[in-house]
Amino acid sequence: MDIEPEQPIIRGLRDAAELQPLSKLDAEIFGDLAYPYFALRQLYDVHQRDLLVLERKDRLIGYSLAVAGREEDVGWYLGLGVDNLHRGHGYARRLAEESLRRLELQGVTKVRLTVEPDNIITIRLLGSLGFSCIRIEHDYFASGASRMLMERPVDRNTGRTSGIGQT
Repeated sequence: MDIEPEQPIIRGLRDAAELQPLSKLDAEIFGDLAYPYFALRQLYDVHQRDLLVLERKDRLIGYSLAVAGREEDVGWYLGLGVDNLHRGHGYARRLAEESLRRLELQGVTKVRLTVEPDNIITIRLLGSLGFSCIRIEHDYFASGASRMLMERPVDRNTGRTSGIGQT
């Protein structure tokens, strides 16, 4: 009898004790651009409902953070990543779709994010989710690093964000 491998689940953080493993995961995924622990703690305190993790066999393997911005109709994607071992299985897409669905329920009409212009794999994923490039922002992090500003509209007639569920 073949046993299927355990599928990862998407859930919110259970409590602040999970911030330490999340911080390690973030550092593995983003290196120098990872959030410092104190920033993750503050993001958790302010946006706990928006911070999703992907768990497999009691281990965090990915996370997603997308929040409604100051302008109530604009959402910002602040983080999306899956560890190296679990990339290429559609997990980032699953996380992104769930975060975008939650933003829709909050009344967001467009979602923005920034991405490194050379990150072709992520840009392809974002394009398949309905994001398009608005412009390149030079020195975005005041470090000489450029970022591509991307945006994704929500269809006001259906309340659905363009591209969710597309493959």
